[in-house]
Amino acid sequence: MSSLVEAQVQSDLDIAPLLLPARVLRNDAEALQAAHELADAARQQAAQRDRQRKLPWAQIEQFTRSGLGSISIPRAYGGPQVSFVTLAEVFAIISAADPALGQIPQNQFGILGLILGCGTERQKKQLLQSVLEGWRIGNAGPERGTKNTLELKARITKDADGHVINGQKFYSTGALFAHWVAVKALNEEGRQ
Repeated sequence: MSSLVEAQVQSDLDIAPLLLPARVLRNDAEALQAAHELADAARQQAAQRDRQRKLPWAQIEQFTRSGLGSISIPRAYGGPQVSFVTLAEVFAIISAADPALGQIPQNQFGILGLILGCGTERQKKQLLQSVLEGWRIGNAGPERGTKNTLELKARITKDADGHVINGQKFYSTGALFAHWVAVKALNEEGRQ
């Protein structure tokens, strides 16, 4: 069975697909071409998926396998480092075909920027390489009952096995499709 068919079967069951290898694009032109190919495929059943509240598993897998998930990764880390204009255009193309498909991976790019801005070199190498290999990043940030997105109630504490996060998140776009989930919480000292 082809991997796209497997992903479609899994999408019918709402089961996460296996981690499949991703292509690494080389430049802006390849990113735009991949976006148009994905949009053409996604557009065909987008309204029906939305009406039936079906998750776009196969389309997200195509997004990742095409190399679009890593287009903002700098060349120094093995990515194509497309321009911000191209990144925005990729999302405009995809979102015009299927708004859900444009929304789901958008937090990944914000988190990649955060990793590049404040991650350790070890974190950058591990996380960026994993995205190049087809891993996806989701988020779990905002919480219900808070004044704004900066206020946090979730806590991270140490236990015998490592760390435990306690709290409730309600905005977690992409987390269901993710291999990594970035979670905002306060530690024992009250620091984020």
